[in-house]
Amino acid sequence: MIERVLNIWQGIRSSLWFLPGVLILAGLLGANLALMLDAPRFSADDAPRWWLHNGSASDAQNLLSTLLSSLVTMTTLAISITMVVLSIAASQMGPRLIRAFIADWRTQGILGYFLGTIVYLLLVLQAISGDWKIDQVPDLAVSLGALLFLICVLFLLIFVHHLSRSVVADTIIRRVGSTFDSTIARLISHEERKKKAVQAPPSFKEAANVPLDKGGYVQTINHERMVAALKHAGACAELVFRPGHHVLPQGNHIRIMPPDSVSDDLVEHLREAVATGDERTPTQDLEFAARQLVDVALRGLSSSINDPNTAIAAIDRLTLALARIMAYGANSETYHDTEGAPRLVVPVSDFTSILGTAFDQIRQDGAQRPDILIRMLDALTKLAVYIRLPLHRDKLLDQAAMLVGAGRRNVAEAGDLQQIEERYRRAVAAIEAAAQKAGLPPHPPVKEHP
Repeated sequence: MIERVLNIWQGIRSSLWFLPGVLILAGLLGANLALMLDAPRFSADDAPRWWLHNGSASDAQNLLSTLLSSLVTMTTLAISITMVVLSIAASQMGPRLIRAFIADWRTQGILGYFLGTIVYLLLVLQAISGDWKIDQVPDLAVSLGALLFLICVLFLLIFVHHLSRSVVADTIIRRVGSTFDSTIARLISHEERKKKAVQAPPSFKEAANVPLDKGGYVQTINHERMVAALKHAGACAELVFRPGHHVLPQGNHIRIMPPDSVSDDLVEHLREAVATGDERTPTQDLEFAARQLVDVALRGLSSSINDPNTAIAAIDRLTLALARIMAYGANSETYHDTEGAPRLVVPVSDFTSILGTAFDQIRQDGAQRPDILIRMLDALTKLAVYIRLPLHRDKLLDQAAMLVGAGRRNVAEAGDLQQIEERYRRAVAAIEAAAQKAGLPPHPPVKEHP
């Protein structure tokens, strides 16, 4: 259930309507509350200086009407600026990053504050009658409306500054990187959470195949619900998909052993534990967040943008995320029940797939750029200190060999190629030294790409 709730929350958070809607409701409630409380009347001579209104009903109507029309214009301007920034972001950084812009709390909060203030002023304005006596005018509500408007003027300046900063590549990379880090922390298992003595899962050669009843991208999987249902049925299941995969409504998606344990109730519980949608989400999909950073790097390397420094910044942020994944160790592929019996085998985004997602496309697009190849080889050198598994060492060495191979094929300048070769030797030496320090078995000689 928690995974489905997180997925729904991710959708709500990345919408531009949620927080503004809450603040509109706050404006509605605030207007009614201020009108109910009302303020004690002051005479013209006794009114405190901080009091923003102390006039007749017609004065209050004129003031509120002026504030309301000005705020509507201000809000229209803010929304227009937002649309321009989103258009620039989509063209320069890629449409997948629109989610990161829309999910920003400051953008939502300021737009919502504008809209909530509009609702407040509108309600207070329509509550005031022009033939009221001066002691009937709700000065508290009118003064509060004027104060809210003054805050809107300040927020407009903050809003323009914030949006101008939001299209800077470093800001985008930091924002997407934070999402990547939170996904890593939520999904990757810590060493102390792993069971030391558990049974191995059975063979699924003779398993019964169960299809999903919905198609689309797999967004979340409620593993705990699946384990509970499988334990109740005395079965063990293997999934052939993971979050981020695209599935069809029919097919061989879940394998169950023993076959005679399959029932309509079990199938229903397993299907309900899988949430699918029209797009990928970062809730349980590690590779989705990595692809967003890769998109930033690829846009920076494109001929239309031609900003290699942006690509280098994205490579550095990907390196930081990869280091955190390596530090956590291997993620378990088998879920066990409370008694240690295997119940669910799932494919996971392991280090191989995440490293390939992070580096492959950037290497391919930046094969003719020595600065990109050198930066990526330096990144492998830095990652060497996090080697804990033979898989880490092997895949880092493979990436180093592919990077130096790309340089040998595409870099014509002898000085640049010499730097690439030097960084490659440095990376290989660091990886092998770290693997030896971690007590890993010797690795066969690296097969270098010509």
